[in-house]
Amino acid sequence: MNRLEISSFKERVDLVKVVGHFLTLEKKGAAYLGLCPFHDDHHPSLRVDPVKGVYHCFSCGAGGDVFRFVQEKEGCGFSEAVRICADICRLSVPVPDAGVRKLVKQPAGKDSSRAVSHLVKRQAVAPTVEENRQYGQTLLLYDPGMEELVKTYVAFGVGIAPAVVPDAWKFTRGRIVFPIHNAGGELVAFAARYKGELPSKKIAKYLNSETCTIYKKDELLYGWHRAVETVRETGVVFLTEGYKDTLAMHAAGFTNTVAICGTNLSEHHIAMLRKVTSTVCLFLDADEAGRKTVAEVIPKLYKAGLQVVDILPESGKDADEMFRLMGREVFIRWVKKGMLSPARRRAESLLVAACHRWPDTCCLTEEGEEVLYVDSIRKILSCDDLLPGDSLVSLPDAELQSLRAEDKELDKQYALHTDPLHSDRVRRSELVRYLFLGYLEVRLVDRVRQDLYRLSHTFADEESRVLLLSDLQYQRNYLSSVSCELGRR
Repeated sequence: MNRLEISSFKERVDLVKVVGHFLTLEKKGAAYLGLCPFHDDHHPSLRVDPVKGVYHCFSCGAGGDVFRFVQEKEGCGFSEAVRICADICRLSVPVPDAGVRKLVKQPAGKDSSRAVSHLVKRQAVAPTVEENRQYGQTLLLYDPGMEELVKTYVAFGVGIAPAVVPDAWKFTRGRIVFPIHNAGGELVAFAARYKGELPSKKIAKYLNSETCTIYKKDELLYGWHRAVETVRETGVVFLTEGYKDTLAMHAAGFTNTVAICGTNLSEHHIAMLRKVTSTVCLFLDADEAGRKTVAEVIPKLYKAGLQVVDILPESGKDADEMFRLMGREVFIRWVKKGMLSPARRRAESLLVAACHRWPDTCCLTEEGEEVLYVDSIRKILSCDDLLPGDSLVSLPDAELQSLRAEDKELDKQYALHTDPLHSDRVRRSELVRYLFLGYLEVRLVDRVRQDLYRLSHTFADEESRVLLLSDLQYQRNYLSSVSCELGRR
């Protein structure tokens, strides 16, 4: 190709598009603001000025041009930053004349366009799938520090980089390495995580293979090749932010889990999901950045016709941290409860609150005997793995406080759905019965929706389809009966 000056190429690079590829930006006047990725930023302090072509953080002082941003964010050299910018902006990668041999290194803190020669070195050839596979076989065993995680880490090929690393994968040296596969299961890249706590904010937590023809973050989801069949069967996908989060979910049996490979959820990602699922359970971080991402992603998923459930991690933890703290069994129960639809979660919350408020409420069985509603409801919730095996009535003070928040809603429902001419004892029984039927209704709606999805998206044998149709008919009849009891038309 002809010789290209750096300044000429940079003029065609969209600074906002490149920075926005790595983090969420919000337009403020002529500039854009976002959470700075170079320090623990909780309030947007990174300003991106497309007119001047620079970014600057008012908190930590980070700043420079578009190439500097990519270098700092990805922990890569200048030529790789140029290639990444070209890929994001769909531009041709600039290459020099054959006589150009070397690129002058960029002095730290200087504008790359002034500090570097006006030529970019010839693009290096990225490793092939076969070369990646061969390197992946040299990784050393890695102990995730928890017995329940070992099998999953081995299955995903996670390891430690060996002492001697070829140049193409030198970024993995001394790090935990996560192999990344495409939808067909081909090994196309690696993500390398710094071991332990970062001693300096200048050291990148993760380093990745260079963007190339076979590896583009906005077209890949980590774990997709292992998750897609379960996603297709269940109609549900869990979406996490990190590799370790996805591994923890798979270790817990939620093999329909994938992760975004260090980028925003793209239109390509959404198209991948739409083909095989109807429900996306967002299991993103609980920090401000994670919540902001959720707020931006949900409308996109709804627009694509997908149902969305937002699972909020406890105490600011992520899925990996929660798995390690809770252990596998408790974590499984927590996730099953967290992935409930908002309507079902609300119905269950009111039902449990009523049982705690009025534990002595009775109902009549078909045989005419009086039994406690709380005993019957405990069986239903336990079958759904929503409650531990202990008493439904005995709860810690913290959980009782959360239930008291439902008291106003219970009072409202008490007035709306009970007969004021009846005694208080009878009215309580009427309300608990109403809430119980309401819970059954949303539970059955979810079951019918799942059966319909499986019927239209899975290719089962004739016998399985007959059983599925039979179950669907039973659930629909049951739903119709419950809805009639509630006075629905």
